Amino acid sequence: MSSKDVKVHDIIQLLEHAQEGWVACVMIVSEVRSFGVLAYTKIPCQGDAYLRVNFDDFEIVGRAILVHPEDEGGNNESNE
Repeated sequence: MSSKDVKVHDIIQLLEHAQEGWVACVMIVSEVRSFGVLAYTKIPCQGDAYLRVNFDDFEIVGRAILVHPEDEGGNNESNE
């Protein structure tokens, strides 16, 4: 996978070789970076959990229709 394949607000699922404890988690892409993405998942009554995820550690499974208000104006540029 490359940065051209993934976009802000894509829904990703972490693969079996992702960071321990996060395998199979579903997350929303907040930023596309040179290494992969910055993505988050909602934790009810607690807030958001953000994670840096390498391109090889996830698959795109869809597109979010509701996103975090701060991400509504997100861009798809690679920032580091």
